[in-house]
Amino acid sequence: MICGAIFDADGTILDSMGIWEDIAPNYIRSLGKDPDPNLTEILFKLSLNEAAEYFIEHYDIKKACHEVVRELVCMVYDAYRDDVQLKPGVFRLLCYLHSRNIPIAVATSSDRRYLEAAFKRLNIMQFFDGIYTTSEYQTNKMSPDIYIKASETFGCRREDIFVFEDACHATKTAHDAGFKVIGVYDDSAKKHTEEIKQISDLYIESFEDLDLNIFDKAYVLPEFHRDYA
Repeated sequence: MICGAIFDADGTILDSMGIWEDIAPNYIRSLGKDPDPNLTEILFKLSLNEAAEYFIEHYDIKKACHEVVRELVCMVYDAYRDDVQLKPGVFRLLCYLHSRNIPIAVATSSDRRYLEAAFKRLNIMQFFDGIYTTSEYQTNKMSPDIYIKASETFGCRREDIFVFEDACHATKTAHDAGFKVIGVYDDSAKKHTEEIKQISDLYIESFEDLDLNIFDKAYVLPEFHRDYA
C-alpha cells in the first residue's frame, strides 16, 4: 500500500503555469530588453535562482542574483496570494490521503513564500507534512535530491511512495530514483505527453479521473497504467 505522497506544485496541484509563461518575458521587457522567443522553454528546467543567474548572464543585467530573485518573486506573489486555483479534483485527493493518515509532502521549484500564500488561501496548508523547495536545498529536479529529502520522514521504501509530477524531466528523475510516479497532464507539457506516459507508472488527464481505489493496489500500478491512461 502507499505509505507517502509527494506532490509537485505548479502544473500539478496548482493551475499556475500560465503565470510562469508570462513572468520571464514580462520581467525582461520591464528592463527595456527584448526577451528571446523561446525564453520560457529555456527556463522550464531551472530553479528560480538558476533562472536569475541566466538572466544576469544572458541579458547583461547589472544586478545581484538575490535582487533579481526578489523582483521576480514580487511580480508573482500577488497572483499566488489572490488568484491561482487548485486543479480540479486535487482537494478530494488530499482529503482522502489525509483521512488515511498518509503523510503528504510538496517537492517544488517554486518559492516557499508565494506557495504558502496560495496554500493558505486555498485551505490546503493543513494537509502537508512538509514543503521542500529546490532553492532551499540548492538543487533542481534534474537531480532526485529534492524527492529523497521530502521522503526522509516517511520511514518507508521509495517504491511505496507516490510522486505526482507534470513535467517530463521531473517525472523521469523521480522514476529513475525508484519512486512510483503518477504523471499529471498540464498544457505546459502537452508536447511531452506521450513520453511522460511511458515513464509514469500511471498517467492521468485530471485528478477528477483518478480512482482513489488504486492506492490499495500500489504494487500493480504498471498494469493500471496500461489500462487506465
